Amino acid sequence: MKDILLKYRPYCWPSLFFLWTIALFSSRALLSISYGIMAVWLLTEVFYLQIKYRITGVNIAILSFFGIFLISSTWSEHPLQALSFLTVKLPFLVIGLLVGNTGISEKATEKIRQLFILLIVVSATYTLTVYLSDINYWKMAYTRGTVLPTVLHHSVYSMMVVWAMLFLFQQRRKHPLLVAVLLAYLFIFLHLLAVKTGLLCLYIGIVLLIFSQLNKKTTIYSIPLLLAIGILLNYSTTIKHKIDYLKYDLQRINQADVFDYSDARRLISMKMAVEIMQEHPVFGVGIGDVHEAIKQQYIRHYQQYDREKMMFPHNTYLHIACAAGIVGLIIATCLFIYLFRWIKNQLYRISFCLLLLVCCWDALLEQQVGVALLLWLIVQYDNSRQLTKQHG
Repeated sequence: MKDILLKYRPYCWPSLFFLWTIALFSSRALLSISYGIMAVWLLTEVFYLQIKYRITGVNIAILSFFGIFLISSTWSEHPLQALSFLTVKLPFLVIGLLVGNTGISEKATEKIRQLFILLIVVSATYTLTVYLSDINYWKMAYTRGTVLPTVLHHSVYSMMVVWAMLFLFQQRRKHPLLVAVLLAYLFIFLHLLAVKTGLLCLYIGIVLLIFSQLNKKTTIYSIPLLLAIGILLNYSTTIKHKIDYLKYDLQRINQADVFDYSDARRLISMKMAVEIMQEHPVFGVGIGDVHEAIKQQYIRHYQQYDREKMMFPHNTYLHIACAAGIVGLIIATCLFIYLFRWIKNQLYRISFCLLLLVCCWDALLEQQVGVALLLWLIVQYDNSRQLTKQHG
């Protein structure tokens, strides 16, 4: 039995990472199953196959994220809520143990990135088909703030599209024509989708990419590129509609119907989180009590509110501060900085920065897919990093 497992070991991790990548786009259940299989296989390797196991600072950093939430659960007054939130954080435990111990091949690492790009292109084509099926309807829908259907929440999905563009840019020398076509396709798609998160990630990503590649030749090409972007922004109807709706949305923040507008609700949720931080500054309320504390703030400030429209802190950092206080936020910030410094490849660094940016207006680490994306990016970079070391 051991000989059979050793024989097929080179295929196990790539297969699991393929499954993990597909699960990102398709099913939360499949995500959980993939983590379970990875945990079982890692234990099999260490204790049965006796494969040498090593632990590094990155392993400790990822495990520490889980530790922050685990410790904060000890002073939660709602243990079932705490357990529910800790379940979402369990991947930090699994991936924290396996990073650096997969021995994945160069070919497999490349195939996983290509699979990610393929899934983005296919899912974008589905969304584009919906748009083209009734263009007039969707043009009117944009004025009301309606978003085209996407396989994941449009905010997270649009960030993933920018990641795919960065991965494509990495392949520009191998397949220049194909990369140029796909980059143009995804660029146009993001403007038709017109999600604020995606457009912000796109243009910040472009600026960061220009600076990361900065030399005389890049500077010559970047000036007309930035001018073209400015012209596109000026004449893009979908972007204009989004900006107008955002202004209108934020103007409703002090009105009675404020809970009917998403951006205004986000700001209110952040305001509530700041008030909880002021009341429990050092160690927070505990991960299991955040929702109850937010609910009490809503009752205090908005007597007649629709509970269905109530938002919990739409900011990852504020959510951590509510759960674990300033102490937990400082530790989490140090861990993010450590991971940023650990990532040496500029394209992965930009992808990581974009994720941290989205965390400013979305509680990514409170979502299964958000946790999965952070860990997937770390594992992908770690595999690439190990291969770079092996090839000198």
